[in-house]
Order: sequence, then C-alpha cells, then structure tokens
Amino acid sequence: MRVIHLILIPALAAACGGGDDDGGGSTELDACAIVTQADASAMFGQTATTQEGAEVTDPALLGQCIWTYQAADASNEMLAIYIWDNSNGLYYNAADGSDPYQLGDEAYILVDDTSGVDIGWRQDDLAVYLEFFSIGPMVPTAADKAAEVEALAAQVSTRLTE
Repeated sequence: MRVIHLILIPALAAACGGGDDDGGGSTELDACAIVTQADASAMFGQTATTQEGAEVTDPALLGQCIWTYQAADASNEMLAIYIWDNSNGLYYNAADGSDPYQLGDEAYILVDDTSGVDIGWRQDDLAVYLEFFSIGPMVPTAADKAAEVEALAAQVSTRLTE
C-alpha cells in the first residue's frame, strides 16, 4: 500500500463538511459541496447519506466527505473524497499496483475487486483522492462502477478550479 493510506485510514470513517465548533480539526473546503449528495445518489442508484466518524486533526486535510448507502441485507456502497494541502509534496503518492491516469498534474487509478476504485491526483497544491467501495450481493461490484467514478473524478477536478 502507499504511504498516504496510513494517513487516510483514520480519515476513512470521518464525517464530511466544514469544521467543528470545539476548535479542533477544522477544514477549509466543503468536500460535500464538491462531491454532492446528488453525485453519490446517482452513483449508488439510491439516496446517499453522510457517514460520521473519527475526527481528523491533521491541518493538511482541507476537506473530506463520505457518502454511503446500505441495502436491506447490509450490503453497502461508499463514495469518499479527501482533499489535502499538498504544497509540501508529502500528501500525494500513487497506490502500489496502480496505473497512470490523465487528470490534474499527475494521477493514478487502481481498480481492484477487493479494495474498489481509487483515483488520486495532484492538482496545483492539492492532493485529491476519490474512492468508491462496495460489498455485498445487493449492490454492484466496485469494479463495475469504474467508468462512473472516472467521470466523477473529471467533474471534481473541474469543480476544484471554479
């Protein structure tokens, strides 16, 4: 696995949107406005909800949002975006086994039956990671959604320049 996953594992369960009122872990970008509920719901074919979780206090995390859908049998889908301040060059690393991808200044894509679809890219001073994962018989496999994740990644890249 790439080094950034060590940083992202605690973030995987974190909530989306702006900072909190107790002074810790505030974000500078509303990632849920960049990857919207409408985007996630279109990806899932069902209404997406945000997932809350652990607080990430790394000040380089500028925004994150996790959207989920859970089917009646507990099958589920997850769409997540993490946006990092990469001005120091430490927050973008291509995943092991990934393929080069045309997006931003440098990018990769990894489509894996087990871990899902992972697209990461450098864009100006940002490191952006868009991840889609699914598990269970009542939802499509993540690999079947690769083209949709790629299309969303292109939209996210455009939204970040607006």
